[in-house]
Amino acid sequence: MRKVDSTALYDIDLNNWVRNVDEVFTIGLSDFGQKFIGEVSNISELPAIGQVLEQGALYAVLESDKAASEIHIPIGGKVVAINEQLLQTPHLINEDCYGEGWIVKLTAVNPEELATLQSAEKYSAAVSSFFNKS
Repeated sequence: MRKVDSTALYDIDLNNWVRNVDEVFTIGLSDFGQKFIGEVSNISELPAIGQVLEQGALYAVLESDKAASEIHIPIGGKVVAINEQLLQTPHLINEDCYGEGWIVKLTAVNPEELATLQSAEKYSAAVSSFFNKS
């Protein structure tokens, strides 16, 4: 069974999730994204706190048993936190992608970019469709 966070929104590529709590937007790799990348062994290229990222900018490089993967931010905004715990335990992305495995937190997000994200229901249907292709 695939994991879905019903409180999150998802990018069109199905790789990233975004959760808004009091105008702080937490972003991480979705269950689909982390399974596609494989077992994460290292994270690098995290942005600096205070850095402003544009939608589509690189916000992390994840090394796994498969390859190194560049991860691009689904919405732009100002970085207010990074998950420094991932520097020591990057496998949290695989173990708890919607909880302790979050990657960055943003504020000052553009509402138009936020509107491009899809609901958990649409994400779930898209992932199911991806895996049920004949």
